Amino acid sequence: GGTATLDRHLALGQAAHAEPRVVMVWTRALLGLAERAPLRFAMGFGAAQTTAADALVQRYVEGQEALDWRRLTVFFSFGVLQVGFVQHWLYVNAFGRAFPNAAIFAAAPWSAKLRDAAGL
Repeated sequence: GGTATLDRHLALGQAAHAEPRVVMVWTRALLGLAERAPLRFAMGFGAAQTTAADALVQRYVEGQEALDWRRLTVFFSFGVLQVGFVQHWLYVNAFGRAFPNAAIFAAAPWSAKLRDAAGL
């Protein structure tokens, strides 16, 4: 049934994490991409997470045998545009202009943050 299938997929996921070097290589590659092209990374990650979330819901929550590709395309588009592009612009550009000292505060050690009344 559904539980056995989910258990099998979880076991496969654990097996994929058996080699720490592979995880480290992928992590470094993704972090490097995020640094070199933050907007493209945000759009790709947004698309991937919303599409994957809907695929999991379709398969395991709704119990569908076949994925609804039209619906997945809608979630993919939402991930690229809203989660990726719009939120990146909002949090990086708009909030960056509205709160110009936020990056300095965020980079400060906790001891300095706790003494900064204006930042708190």
